[in-house]
Amino acid sequence: MRNFILRAKKIINTIKYNWPIIVIIGLAFIVRWRGIYFDYPYGVNYIWDEVLHMTYLMEIIERKSVFIQGPPNPVLLPLLYFPILILRILYIGLREGIYGVDELKGYIIGSGLGQIFIIIRWYAVFFGTATVYLVYRIGKLIFKNKFSFYYASLVYALSLVPVYLSHWGKAHVPMVFFLVFSLFFILKFEQEKKIKFFYWSTAMAACSLSVHYVGLTAAIFPFLGFIFNKSIILSEPNIGTSQKPFIGKLLRNRILIKSFILYAAIASFFYLTVYSSIVRFVTSENSTMSVGALERFYYIFRGSFRLDPVFTVLSLAIIILCFKKFLKHRIIRYIMYGLFFNYLLMATIFASPIRTRLLLVFMTLSVPLAAGYLVGYLKNRNLKNFYIYLIAFLLILPSGFATSRWLNLVENNTSIEIVGWLRENLKKDEVAYYFSENKPLNAPLSYEAALWHKENNGVENSKKINYIIGHKDEFKGKGIDLRSDLYHNRFEDLGGEETKYVIVFYFRASDVSGKTVSLPRKKQADDILENVRKYHHLELVKTFSPTNNKEIMERGDTDVLNNPQYWKSFLYLEKSGPLFEIYEIIK
Repeated sequence: MRNFILRAKKIINTIKYNWPIIVIIGLAFIVRWRGIYFDYPYGVNYIWDEVLHMTYLMEIIERKSVFIQGPPNPVLLPLLYFPILILRILYIGLREGIYGVDELKGYIIGSGLGQIFIIIRWYAVFFGTATVYLVYRIGKLIFKNKFSFYYASLVYALSLVPVYLSHWGKAHVPMVFFLVFSLFFILKFEQEKKIKFFYWSTAMAACSLSVHYVGLTAAIFPFLGFIFNKSIILSEPNIGTSQKPFIGKLLRNRILIKSFILYAAIASFFYLTVYSSIVRFVTSENSTMSVGALERFYYIFRGSFRLDPVFTVLSLAIIILCFKKFLKHRIIRYIMYGLFFNYLLMATIFASPIRTRLLLVFMTLSVPLAAGYLVGYLKNRNLKNFYIYLIAFLLILPSGFATSRWLNLVENNTSIEIVGWLRENLKKDEVAYYFSENKPLNAPLSYEAALWHKENNGVENSKKINYIIGHKDEFKGKGIDLRSDLYHNRFEDLGGEETKYVIVFYFRASDVSGKTVSLPRKKQADDILENVRKYHHLELVKTFSPTNNKEIMERGDTDVLNNPQYWKSFLYLEKSGPLFEIYEIIK
């Protein structure tokens, strides 16, 4: 009993002492958890990473081998999903009284694939929240006053880019988690000079690369650990001898050899298992975006500024003003060189100005540093606490606003609304037909729709459609008879005589600056309607619009869930998703 009381007092004292970071971690978890179920259980159409990773795991289960065609990223992350996936499948089976594999497949396909895809988002929430804690721990190593490292972690907890990426099954948040973990271990090595931390930093850097290729940035941390601590590492006993002392020490040093093997072994395994898939992705036209010769040198700052203008400007100003000081600082210099190396990779290899998720590494290293350093500087100037807290509050307001608005848009989505409308209004003997380049609607399909897609759209490899067709009795009369065109231009026949509604959608009202864009435009929707009207009389019955703001529709900022571009868009957007129009065929 006495031991129990002592432990309880210890826990209470720990909570009292650490309550600020506990609150911050709790807040970080809430903003990352809120909204991950917004399209559950059907919606996995926004994030292809979720589809590719889960499909890969299902293939592993069926073929009992990891050496199969997989996602276009290394596969450390999918393999981390595996244990929870098995537990999730067992839970669903026990909950529904399903004990056969075939019966379980039918239930998941009929009730929504999102029931198993959701675990990927659980992981994203975990990694995103854990990264906030790592930012706090690193802040404690850098800053002397408590408010600095608390504020740095709070700013990162509410920063839009880490929050929005922590909702999806993308590889970027786990990649950054391992990158920051590598940084944390190398800073521990810098402080304590224990070789185990050097090895841990190397392993985490390899894991970061094994989640996403931008994780190559993390390799700079163990490299810097060696550069800044050569005397310690090279003083270790070598393997054999060499006539050239320095080169010989490098090539025969036990620590360096072990670290190299550790990094190479981890990265090689997770890349080589899906080597053909990665090669095919890297050599494809869609693997990178076109970037101008000069644009690639400033796009990372421009993109960061559009999403977080306050702390982007603040970080650049502080880095410029404190450049020499930071390079001499025993801890901050690691972050500085990490920023330089990431910028070099972004400008020369990974340049992709409309993929804001690639900004995550840069913002993770710069934003908390700027936030923590500023309030620490104000503290050292003996400014009154009231004014320091006021300045800190005003600076974080834009981040908090953008994040809260994004979370609101997650739960108000036109793609979800239109599926709900179809389920309520489309009768069993009626067909809804829409024209699409990339399906924006992930609805529960009926048997008739699945059969039609296979026979008329040539969808032969879809396991979902094949399963529905193979279990006719189970799916007959269920789901939505939703049929799509997929470039066949069936303006007269549409989806058959039973076609009741024609659906068109677009993200952009027009082309911007004459550039070709991948998002569907109003002109494409108008062209489709003009062709359909040659054969049918149409009447507009329902519109699902994310905003009435013309400027937003011109730019196409409504693609905000997966790729927010401007924080100002949140001032005008009421919903996320494209603009949908439903037309009834009047016979």
